[in-house]
Amino acid sequence: MLSASLLREPPMNVDFTDALDRFRSGGMLIVVDAHDRENEGDLIMLAEHASTEKTAFMVRHTTGILCVAITAEHAYRLRLPYMVEQSQDVRKTAFTVSVDLAEGISTGVSAAERTATIRALGRPTSAAKDFIRPGHIYPLIAHKQGLQARGGHTEAGIALASLTGSYPAALLSEIVAEDGSMARGETLTAFAQQFQIPIISIDEIRSYQESLMAPAYLPTYPAFDFDWVDIQLATAVWSIATYPSLKHREQVVMRFGSGDKVPLVRLHSECFTGDVIHSQRCDCGQQLQNSIEAIEKHGYGYILYLRDHEGRGIGLTEKLKAYALQNNGLDTVDANIHLGHAIDSRDWFEAIAILKSLHLNEITLLTNNPEKVKAVADSGIACVQKSLAIETNEFNEKYLATKAERLGHKGDK
Repeated sequence: MLSASLLREPPMNVDFTDALDRFRSGGMLIVVDAHDRENEGDLIMLAEHASTEKTAFMVRHTTGILCVAITAEHAYRLRLPYMVEQSQDVRKTAFTVSVDLAEGISTGVSAAERTATIRALGRPTSAAKDFIRPGHIYPLIAHKQGLQARGGHTEAGIALASLTGSYPAALLSEIVAEDGSMARGETLTAFAQQFQIPIISIDEIRSYQESLMAPAYLPTYPAFDFDWVDIQLATAVWSIATYPSLKHREQVVMRFGSGDKVPLVRLHSECFTGDVIHSQRCDCGQQLQNSIEAIEKHGYGYILYLRDHEGRGIGLTEKLKAYALQNNGLDTVDANIHLGHAIDSRDWFEAIAILKSLHLNEITLLTNNPEKVKAVADSGIACVQKSLAIETNEFNEKYLATKAERLGHKGDK
């Protein structure tokens, strides 16, 4: 049973602002999600207030899988990539690689040592070198749009931290019943009454955020210093650098020239078939080469080669499956849908983070894709679209027509 110092004498049912006060001062809350989602309750508290006693309590009364909700910016700073590149989790819980604190840890599994790792994850001054991988604590990356986009306990933890003016890192774990099943309904109520821990819902957190007319979470972008190397290409010398991705591969940044003029920028999605073996069924290779030529002619610009974007984000294996379906008559959009994928699974967060780290406030974007333009403009970077002319052939004609008619691309012809 929790000691008197942990109970803080709250009633089980409290005003929401009282629950926030408890959370701010280091107390635990039980947070329940929707009945049509996981329909479960998690113990959640600020990571910075973790203690050996509180961690031991969590281990005893939950699954024992202790997670720390963090923001994407925090994950970049600590170099914590996703646990897997292509998540198959139906809830899309964004696990990173697990961690232990690097110093002062033996096995990393005791309550005291897990607490040390949890508290380090809750410190804004922690760095990537402070942790070893894998470990016994599981960071979770909250959705960039918070509870507005995903009603999970990860986002709830970050929302609670934001509402209390605390650093956005929250310890959480799912409560289990004595028989090992997930605690729900009356079992959760009895647990809350026994240990006098307030219950709040994710819907309450979201509603409170909306009542303040404040966004659940406004993304910021982690700064990064690039190490440039000059490389002679076919017609000119370009500078090349890399950017660490959360998806187990490095993004490539190419720079040509400099000056006060607005740079031309190409956000280029990796395409093995088009870029490397010069497949004729897509326009990717053409767009890359045309971008290189346009930037060299302009005298200043960047190409961001986004290596997790193969097949509009589904990966090479799935793209080849989509090709097989296209060979049997489906177009590029319906093939992705048939395989259970979104029409476009790409995320532009890392591309925008790179542009921000390059201190680019205004660009001319070489693209035929209006979604790229919108993503960049929404980030606060002034963006003008410059379309790329593409030559059609008998192999890519249907593909280009589909992109124009169903995806709104302009310039493909």
